[in-house]
Amino acid sequence: MKKRFVCAILSLLAASISFGQPLKVQVYVTGLNLPIGMIQDPTNPSVQFVTEQRGLIRVVVNGVVQPSNFLNLVGIVHPSDGEGGLLGLAFHPNYATNRLFYVSYTDTAGDTRIVRYTRNAGNPLLADPGSAQQVLFIDQPFANHNGGTIKFGPLDNYLYIGMGDGGSSNDPGNRAQTLTGTLLGKMLRIDVNSDDFPADPNRNYHVPSNNPFVGIAGDDEIWSYGLRNPWKWSFDNPVLLGTGGMLIGDVGQGQREEVNYEPPLAGGRNYGWRVYEGNLLTGLGGGVPPYVFPITEYTHSDGFSITGGHVYRGLLLGDFFGRYFFADYVTQKVWSCRLVINGITGEGSATDLVEHTADLAAGAKISSIDVDSNGEIYLMDHRSGTAGRILRIMPENRVWATSLSPDLLTPLIGNTRSLSTADGLNLRTLQLADPTVGRLFQSAFFLNMATDMTAPSFFDVFIDVQTSENIGAANLQVHMRNWVTGNLDPIGTLPIGSTLETKQILNIPAGNYRRASDGAVQLRCYVSNIGVRDSSRYQIIYDRVKVSVR
Repeated sequence: MKKRFVCAILSLLAASISFGQPLKVQVYVTGLNLPIGMIQDPTNPSVQFVTEQRGLIRVVVNGVVQPSNFLNLVGIVHPSDGEGGLLGLAFHPNYATNRLFYVSYTDTAGDTRIVRYTRNAGNPLLADPGSAQQVLFIDQPFANHNGGTIKFGPLDNYLYIGMGDGGSSNDPGNRAQTLTGTLLGKMLRIDVNSDDFPADPNRNYHVPSNNPFVGIAGDDEIWSYGLRNPWKWSFDNPVLLGTGGMLIGDVGQGQREEVNYEPPLAGGRNYGWRVYEGNLLTGLGGGVPPYVFPITEYTHSDGFSITGGHVYRGLLLGDFFGRYFFADYVTQKVWSCRLVINGITGEGSATDLVEHTADLAAGAKISSIDVDSNGEIYLMDHRSGTAGRILRIMPENRVWATSLSPDLLTPLIGNTRSLSTADGLNLRTLQLADPTVGRLFQSAFFLNMATDMTAPSFFDVFIDVQTSENIGAANLQVHMRNWVTGNLDPIGTLPIGSTLETKQILNIPAGNYRRASDGAVQLRCYVSNIGVRDSSRYQIIYDRVKVSVR
């Protein structure tokens, strides 16, 4: 029996639609050798670490590669530019205090190792190479399908390890569907804070008691299974208003590339390989139903090796908030789709598929799609020598939000990301009584924004807004900062009610409303109403505030 949680999209080209906000890439880092990942320093937003496949972990500070490496594993990892080498890096959730981090690599014999290291006590940009402690060893029967991405779960702090099926083709040992005696073709989950196996040098970890196969048939470390080669996967970051779910880009065999969604902490799922390749029956058999289908897939008319990415939860790209970006390494195509969550089941689906290759690919061999501390997206261009690059996705001639601040002591519930797109993630403001005017209630906030368009002619403002209840006549007054006079100029007054509506103020001469020195734009939203009830019952709900530039 096959369990269908979501609908699949069979052809990217057929499903692609136009999207009104163009994107561009900006070169962030150059001079790299086969970069396969950028991992944010959890203690410093200006620092990222770049894993190079042949064994170096490079340090990037404010977009500049530092002359000294964080860690040099050359000679320890497999000298591969194929599917082996240094494959993953993850910082312990308590890294700021314990200085521990973990690497995933194939060794010179081609086998998988997860190894713990400690950061230098005096230099945060330097690891202690003598601190290595093996956590897990997995024998690899073939040279390919090593997976390798590792991450700590944002909701449970356990280490998740993506493992391929062991390689060759068509999973000859049926390892992905075998639950006992092999960890290949699986997503693993372990607790690195204690050791259940003190006598075993290849297993230095604790198995969480609520892993799905603890106490029943199946290896205890298995979290989910039926994976072919989960080369790149990610969590949808709940700190940035993500779901906390997992998205897995699983590289296909000969016909399909797929993306799987796993709701938060929903282990025990079978993603189908080798019985299914995406939604396609392979005829190879040997499965353990039920199976979970991908939320989207594409055929080999569109690409041959998926690079899984991230759900966008940043600020710069506005309406792209909540969209999952992914790519194909071979054809160098880039797409995004909107992640939609069923509010009852928690299952995910993909809609509104868009191809961005013309704007973003720039000839890049995209080995990884990663994010910084703000959730902004970067593409790893996997080239050797010093030709490897990191490309940052940026908006093309648009205005983006940068920060939010209250005015008139208004309590704000939500944050800047709540205003990024019409997605039901709201900013709420509480109406407070004006002490100088009887029965007048008011709220206000400033939205600080920026634009990279140097000489815009006009701004258009769109605000999705409603009152939490019918509170009588309520008016939204919108102001923009005049950077020449310093004043807040009124640009429109609009009635609002208890039904969510998009309010528009069009054709605002841009002139003095963009600060020439840095492109800053400032918007003020002020709502007032006359009322008689307790002000704590009054809320103004903003779903989206968007400024377009022409």
